[in-house]
Amino acid sequence: MNDMLYKELIQNNVQPRNLLPEFLALKDEIIYAMSRGFSRKDIWKRLNATDRFRGCYLTFCNYVTRHIVATSEQSRSITSTGTTAAEVIVAKSLPTKTIPIKPNNKPTTTGFDWSPNYNEDDLF
Repeated sequence: MNDMLYKELIQNNVQPRNLLPEFLALKDEIIYAMSRGFSRKDIWKRLNATDRFRGCYLTFCNYVTRHIVATSEQSRSITSTGTTAAEVIVAKSLPTKTIPIKPNNKPTTTGFDWSPNYNEDDLF
């Protein structure tokens, strides 16, 4: 009796960490279906109905965004610029130089001028 429950729990252990291998095995089919114009929802419904992907729709969308959309955008930017993947990773990890903005302390002559230090006599 306890053995059957244990086997059922192991078989139906649907957690995101257990679903990633299932998703990665179906990655090429998902890319093909998306390139043919099918929506994520339609693809997920079909995979879920046939028990090929047992996760929820939110998990499926997260995996698609992380493993398909992000990698295709990265490869698209690499091919268009002619840089290698290592150069892209290094460029993303380097901090960008920022130029400090000089405050504009010139008094404004038009319209409303707000100041945190107000004069009570100037109020209505």
